[in-house]
Amino acid sequence: EKRVSRLFAQARTMAPCILLLDMIDQWLGSRSSDQESDSRLVTAFLVELDGVFATPGGDVIVIATCRDIVKLDKAITRPGRIGHHVELRVPDSPVVVSEILRTLLRSLKHNLRLEDLEALSETLVGKTPAEIRGVLQKAAMRAYLRDRSLMTIDDIVI
Repeated sequence: EKRVSRLFAQARTMAPCILLLDMIDQWLGSRSSDQESDSRLVTAFLVELDGVFATPGGDVIVIATCRDIVKLDKAITRPGRIGHHVELRVPDSPVVVSEILRTLLRSLKHNLRLEDLEALSETLVGKTPAEIRGVLQKAAMRAYLRDRSLMTIDDIVI
C-alpha cells in the first residue's frame, strides 16, 4: 500500500509524465478475494488513481498492462479510471508469426532457410512476440556456446 502511494506521489511530482503500470493483474486482484491485503491494496490503488485524475491539469497519464483483465477488480477498469481498453492478442496464424520472426531475425546472425521459418512459424502460433524473441535469443546463445557464428534450426528448442 505504501509503495502504491509513493509511486503515485512520485508521478505527481514528475508531472507531466506517463505512469506505466505493467502486469497489474499480477499484483492487483479483486477485492472479492479472501485476502484482506488484496482488498486493501486495490482500495489504496483506486484512491491514488482517483487522486491523480482529480489533480488540476491532468498531467499524469496512467497506462496499465495486464494479461487477464478478468482478474482485475471491476472498479479499476470502469470508465473514469482505466476505462479505455486495447486488446493485443497473441499471434493466431503462421503468417503473422512469420512476420514477427522475420523482424526479430534481422538483428541475429543465422542461416535459417525459408522451410525452417515456415515450420517454426507453425510451431510458434499462440506464443507472444516476447516469447518468440526469447526462443530466438536462447537459440542464438546455444549457437554461441557451440562456437558457431550463425544460428541454425538445430539451435532452436521450443
